Amino acid sequence: MKGSSRHLGYALAISGGVLWAVAGSCGQALFRSNTVTAGWLVPIRLVLAGLLFLLIARVTMGPVIGAVWREPRAIGRLFVYAVFGVATSQYTFYGCIQLANVAFSTVMCYICPIFILLYTLFRERRRPRLYELAGVVLVVVGVFACATHFDLTRLSVSPVALVMGLLCAGSSALNTLFPLSLMDRFGLLPTMGWGMLLGGGVMALLFRPWQVHPIVNGQLIGFMAVIILGGTVLAFSAYMRGIQMVGPVAGVVLSAVEPLTAVVLSVLVLKVSFVPADFVGFCLILLTIPVISLGQQRELRKVTEPSNEKELIL
Repeated sequence: MKGSSRHLGYALAISGGVLWAVAGSCGQALFRSNTVTAGWLVPIRLVLAGLLFLLIARVTMGPVIGAVWREPRAIGRLFVYAVFGVATSQYTFYGCIQLANVAFSTVMCYICPIFILLYTLFRERRRPRLYELAGVVLVVVGVFACATHFDLTRLSVSPVALVMGLLCAGSSALNTLFPLSLMDRFGLLPTMGWGMLLGGGVMALLFRPWQVHPIVNGQLIGFMAVIILGGTVLAFSAYMRGIQMVGPVAGVVLSAVEPLTAVVLSVLVLKVSFVPADFVGFCLILLTIPVISLGQQRELRKVTEPSNEKELIL
């Protein structure tokens, strides 16, 4: 790959992470300045973003975007993905922002690789490797630091916010793993579009956003436009294109720009105050990303190098 293409890939992956952080910060600003809640924001965001993805898929792929509805088993899998993956991860993410702040919520979501790791260990019925154990320890100590500030007598965040953050990480793991077969069969955009639309519809039935009467002004419209367009369509498109150009390992490491941006925006724009223990916890949790990614890369090299040596001998 040429240097210019790789640099463009880095820029796109970083831009996606920054846009996600900006969208989360806009959500926190909305919760502060308006009467909206996560139960109002998430259904509207998912339904409108889902329609946008389906529109793009219809233009680029044609009528095949409806193929998933002709297979009953696929419909059931799509429903699980939409409700317990897309809708749950989004609601708990913004719910955690509402109860705590965008930095805490974003960093908690980055525990997701540990849930994926635990699932992988259970499925493969094996013991964790050293780098995997290191990742788990980093997350446990990091969450402990954020939640208690190393004071066992009290919690520094709302218990509900802590639970929502953990649920966000778990549902994000489901959101990552569960739809892979659907995406392989029906395509990325249709799967995401139907998942968002269906998940948003279920959330709308549960929270009835039409019964909420927010203050409709330029700020509300602007923040929602950033959340739906910038934080969903543009962010996802930029990040996925960046990963295609630089590879998944580099992409995962670069995705750490999202929580880092969320911390910066929380301090400089939203005026959220943190103590040193918060930054210790954030750093420990974020360290799991390169630890696990680089550890997996080394395992792949161990598998491929012997086969290459055999080929040379033959």
